Amino acid sequence: MGQFVQVDTETLRCWFVGQIILIKKDVGDGHIVAEVTEYDSLLGKLTFEVINRSGIGEHSSWNISLTGEVGPIGPMGPTGPVGKESNSLANSFLITATNTIYGNAENVIDGDTGTYWETLVYYAGDDHWDKVKLLIQSGDLNNPTQFTDNSSSPHLISRHGDTTYTSAESKWEGGNSIYYDGDEDYLTLADSEDWYFGNEDFTIEGWVYLKGTLGNTFSVFNQGNAGASSDSSFNIWWDQYWRAGIYVSDGVTPAGWDEWNINTHEFLADTWYHIAAVRNGDILKLYVNGEATSETTLPNDWYIGDSTRALEIGDGMGGEYHYGYTDNLRITKGLARYTQDFTRPSEAFLTGVEVKNTPILKIDHGSNVQKTIHKYYFVINDGDSALAPNTWNFQASNDDASWETLDTRYNQSFSSGTYNYTFINTGSFRYYRMEFISGNSSTVKLSKMGFAGE
Repeated sequence: MGQFVQVDTETLRCWFVGQIILIKKDVGDGHIVAEVTEYDSLLGKLTFEVINRSGIGEHSSWNISLTGEVGPIGPMGPTGPVGKESNSLANSFLITATNTIYGNAENVIDGDTGTYWETLVYYAGDDHWDKVKLLIQSGDLNNPTQFTDNSSSPHLISRHGDTTYTSAESKWEGGNSIYYDGDEDYLTLADSEDWYFGNEDFTIEGWVYLKGTLGNTFSVFNQGNAGASSDSSFNIWWDQYWRAGIYVSDGVTPAGWDEWNINTHEFLADTWYHIAAVRNGDILKLYVNGEATSETTLPNDWYIGDSTRALEIGDGMGGEYHYGYTDNLRITKGLARYTQDFTRPSEAFLTGVEVKNTPILKIDHGSNVQKTIHKYYFVINDGDSALAPNTWNFQASNDDASWETLDTRYNQSFSSGTYNYTFINTGSFRYYRMEFISGNSSTVKLSKMGFAGE
């Protein structure tokens, strides 16, 4: 008794100082009762003091293999030497980054499902958001005739005919799309520098769903007139065989479309297609579902004309109206998003710039008060596992300026319950904080958390 023993075990387990463990050779054979005195979670070195031993056999010859519970899961419930620091967060804490507190400093993370802390850690965005000049997405079915440009440079959209949002068809499950009945239904936006492309790269794209039968011709994006006889710049037009093409004009006499690229894919009715007209340098292509069947080489440094006409969506040259639906229409100026065949988008276009926060939850034990924290735990309520954090740092400081990382966890996963984390900490600190790097989704939510130590 009283002997100190160090054994090799696995890393990142849930052993903690003061824990009582039972080591057995075999059922009915000898055993050792010991108290953990030190555990290096990174090296897997476990040191314990023997309290009692009994049974048959030579204990010194045992080949001991200890695994314990995995650290991120650990025993359910806030076990271990909790002491008076079991609810340290009730003292004083500070939350940084964009967040919402449902409760107050005394009860926000007390375990009540009605009080919790929620913060945004990540919001996916468009890396080229500043170049998005038109973005028309799903609308509000409570106001189905109101159309909004959600781009970085919003424009007023005017409605004509019976154009409306509907849930009858949508490219994305649970969404809606814009319906055109083929009889003078279309949208217009006033002329803008945002769709004067000059000699710049561009991408005009969206999802299109055709109804009716072969023979009717129509446009989806159009800033021109019949045959580009005057004041025209570009047009995405379907011929009588339902083959789509991008037509461009320099706006200079003689009249007519100067260059074009036609995709030979023949569209079918009642089917969603992704179309993308792309200029990449002097190459012009029209992609259908990510495939271009040809390319057109433009004259060197060729300029598309600066039309003063309104941009029309669903209205072609000389009253050729679209019969069907559109979804997620986007114009990107100054960027060829696709330069070769690609897999068509699998989700709605992103809006805004990417957001990355590193929210911090910090406690202050007060002036001249230092604590040695070696364990923390938090509770994941039923239904909240998708909002749990998955990567974080646990840090300590005495001056609230320089921080020492005591514990780091990566890619954790949870269901529901209490999750314990133990680590080696030989220092005493006034401040402790959780620095959340990422979560299972864009939002992290916690309703209960506690620290353990002395």
